[in-house]
Amino acid sequence: MQTVLKEGFYEELLKVVREVVSSVRLPLSVTTTPISRRKLRELKELGVERLGVGLDACSPEVFKKVRKPYTWDRYLSFITDALKVFGRGRVCVHLIVGLGEGFEDYVHLLARLKNMGAEVALFAFTPVPGTPMATHPPPPLGIYRVFQVVRQLIYEGYAPEEILSNRGLWEIQRAEAARKAFLSSGCPSCNRPFYNGRVTSPYNYPSRELLARDLVKVLNELKEGLSSLREVVKDAGVHTLS
Repeated sequence: MQTVLKEGFYEELLKVVREVVSSVRLPLSVTTTPISRRKLRELKELGVERLGVGLDACSPEVFKKVRKPYTWDRYLSFITDALKVFGRGRVCVHLIVGLGEGFEDYVHLLARLKNMGAEVALFAFTPVPGTPMATHPPPPLGIYRVFQVVRQLIYEGYAPEEILSNRGLWEIQRAEAARKAFLSSGCPSCNRPFYNGRVTSPYNYPSRELLARDLVKVLNELKEGLSSLREVVKDAGVHTLS
């Protein structure tokens, strides 16, 4: 269940959760903006198993730019509260690639969230007509592929310093890591298998079978992304992936 920030949304959420848990026996997750720890405990007691948090941005600067409600610190505090209530591995933070984030900011945020005990689901920015970012382009598939593999490596135990160095380059191209990295991340059995991507050119693959079909294409996209990222990083004077 995904909530919409409006007056009375929490009471509406409770009503729907109660109706669902009284009718079916299925895993239940809720994605919401920050609420109190008391309300988190109430949701868990009702039967909610996992919590999603739409942090979206990878840095405080991007967070302000995209005009998220609340503050960066409030969201991080909320993630901490949610982990205390639901436990490690049962809080999934949504991050959107393509909002103007810096690569190093992304790597360090991933490591921070992983160390906290949160999972991370990656989305690609999708422009929506009529919104303030309607003309902002989605990220290139190649760059998104790099971000996917970096997420996988951080969760396999690599430190940010290893990713942001020559050693990280070979690991990013490692086939075994890549095979896992391109699959949809987030809650198990998520019913949004392609997230917000197009079926014809998916950013996230919902199954190993579909990924196997496109693996050569995807690995070529990864190589293109690495090449592009090297140029961006070189122009910015930052030492990474080269």
